Amino acid sequence: MNKVKALYKVYIVSSLNSKIVFMYNLLLPIIYLLATNLKYFFHPIHMTNQGLINTASYFWAYIIIVTLLNNVTFEMLGERESGYFKEMFFIAGSKWHILLANLLAQVTILVSELTLFNVVFSIIFHTINFGIFLGGLLAILVLTIPVTCVSCIFLILRIKAQTIPVIETITLFGLFALLSLNSKNPVIATIYQLNPIQYLVQNSNSLSLLLLGNMPSSIAIFQFVIVTVLYILVGVWGLSKFSILPIENRA
Repeated sequence: MNKVKALYKVYIVSSLNSKIVFMYNLLLPIIYLLATNLKYFFHPIHMTNQGLINTASYFWAYIIIVTLLNNVTFEMLGERESGYFKEMFFIAGSKWHILLANLLAQVTILVSELTLFNVVFSIIFHTINFGIFLGGLLAILVLTIPVTCVSCIFLILRIKAQTIPVIETITLFGLFALLSLNSKNPVIATIYQLNPIQYLVQNSNSLSLLLLGNMPSSIAIFQFVIVTVLYILVGVWGLSKFSILPIENRA
């Protein structure tokens, strides 16, 4: 665990020094929130708890998925190609230790990001909502591990560092485009949750409402369990296939 703690400190410092990434992860959704909802600050409207949480959950999903992709999955690909991951592997002795340390660092960053976002959100809508503040934090604690795991599918790709931003942009665009898909059929709805953004929106919404005393349906719980287990299995497989050697150095 001492190695994980040491790597955690390295990743925390690295993340805090990445001002551009921080702006991309947090500033953009805040700007979009202000652009689309600032009118409600000057002309308040009544929104139910469910309406507020539903609105906030889409922004949470963006912040979480972009932070995890930027700072964990694609960061690992970049570290591999620079040779930095190989050096850390020889120090830590395990790919899992490196992933865990970085994930813990990003959870810390996400707590700060979502707290700041929720403060801005609450000011705009003139509300202090228990479900929003604690729901966002609960979503981080419960959902970041499975989402990180499913994003490990990218670790099997043989791509160079300069290709990473293109792959990430296409991925995010595609995932958000698929959010428009919905179905009342439980099986199809479960398949749609294979989209990690849909998974984040749906389950962060459910977790927040749970804090307010609204128990999710048995179908929603079943969907969450099935997709979460599948995500974790993908993560185990993806990380096991992840090579620490840069592409240029492979035979």
